[in-house]
Amino acid sequence: LSARFADEETCAPLDPTPDDQTLQRIAKAVDAVKSDTLFLVHYYQPTWIKKVLQDSGAELVVSDSQALASRGFKSERKTLFCVTVPFMAGSSAILARDDQQVIIADPNAGCSLEASSPPDLVDDMLDHLQSLKIDFLPVCYTNVGAAVKAVVGRYGGIICTSSNAIDAMRWVLDQGKKPIFLPDRHLADNVARELKLEKTAYWQHTRRGGALSEEEIKNSDLVAWTGQCNVHVKTDPKVLLDFAETHKKGHLILHPEVPNEHIFAAVKRLGPKRVGVGSTRFIRDRLDELAQNQPGTAVGIAT
Repeated sequence: LSARFADEETCAPLDPTPDDQTLQRIAKAVDAVKSDTLFLVHYYQPTWIKKVLQDSGAELVVSDSQALASRGFKSERKTLFCVTVPFMAGSSAILARDDQQVIIADPNAGCSLEASSPPDLVDDMLDHLQSLKIDFLPVCYTNVGAAVKAVVGRYGGIICTSSNAIDAMRWVLDQGKKPIFLPDRHLADNVARELKLEKTAYWQHTRRGGALSEEEIKNSDLVAWTGQCNVHVKTDPKVLLDFAETHKKGHLILHPEVPNEHIFAAVKRLGPKRVGVGSTRFIRDRLDELAQNQPGTAVGIAT
């Protein structure tokens, strides 16, 4: 959202452009490896990174996590260089061919969702549900490490992104099974709202038995892990409502990791046709659509 709707500290750049000397060093390093390297860059990366790669003539893909994971192994390049968080590089490594290597720019680039779902706790939850004779399938958002993906696979589950989370949930429901969604509770809430699932039981992963009774689990339409993205939950509902009040014919586009109650408040103020919810790719596509069909429209983005 524009700085008009937030204080200066909130809008300060988190990744300021490096000095010229540093940029030249990076460009030189890119030039040395670019002939056989595909650079996979997430939309969230700052503009200067994309510009350095483009100016160096490197082959790069800038997209969301789903597209990045599926593009790497299809490339003839032998090195996949991921300018992403670790779980995205991990997805590329899982899908990579045997003759490809995967390198991550910063292994310490953390993700609070990934940190909130250790594989042993996920295994404990699914094992507990199995002991209760719950007929379930886990749906796991891709924002977790490879070890968690492996646990979900052992229980016959599916991995999704924000682009296809609704389809993944339908895949479970169509089989007549109870969906277990992890690790993002807000994405779970937004998918449940879309699919009109009314009863969600929230598994408190830091408490024994998820702090849920057997009856609560069995009577629910959905069991959701209680992880969340520490960035998306900082979305200020007052900022969204201020935008809606100032731009009554504007459009809001929000990522589904934003808390459901914030999205509901925006829909109530602007109406459902002026509020879109979807992945980073959806946000990009929606912007292109509005620019083409409604030029000059005010757009607020929360991600």
